[in-house]
Amino acid sequence: MKTFSYIVDRDFGFAPNPFHGYCTLADCKPRTRKSAQIGDRIFGLAGKKYRKNGAHRLIYAMEVTEILTFNEYFNDPRFQCKKPILNSSLKRQYGDNIYYKTETSEYHQLNSHHSFANGIMHNGNRDHDTKVDKVLISNNYVYFGENKSFIPEYLFNNIESDKNIIVKRHHKNRFHKDFIKLINKYWDSLPRGIYGNPNEW
Repeated sequence: MKTFSYIVDRDFGFAPNPFHGYCTLADCKPRTRKSAQIGDRIFGLAGKKYRKNGAHRLIYAMEVTEILTFNEYFNDPRFQCKKPILNSSLKRQYGDNIYYKTETSEYHQLNSHHSFANGIMHNGNRDHDTKVDKVLISNNYVYFGENKSFIPEYLFNNIESDKNIIVKRHHKNRFHKDFIKLINKYWDSLPRGIYGNPNEW
């Protein structure tokens, strides 16, 4: 089991998407999606604009309990409610189930948060998102969103790089074995479920 931490700079309820009973990471973060496996835990830390007085905060945390390809995710009956409907509620507008591959092996993109206006495909977002054909899924997660939770000082007050959960770029997944025990303690202390709306709502 590995632990990942990364910075959430854009919290729209899209990546991650915590709604409809599952927290999913289907778009953005291709490096994290490539590396993560079932049983791994991911901590999404608040980006600078979401931190008050510079305090480190947690937007969400999830245990990867399932991994699907884009086509599997797109066709799974459980996740049809995560397909975006742009003239509906915010939860539906920011649905993340937006990619499917045709027989020509070309990915198509639904009208969504990652497309241009009027449903025109955004090739840059599509190519970035589909670098890795993996959707991370969790039914064991907490999402704080705008009600960001303080991260305990013991997780970031050590200047040693492998004893600090804070990350500057991309993601971090190499921690000292003793520090992992502290992260696991923190994980066990967290509630489960949704405790706030996305920061950008």
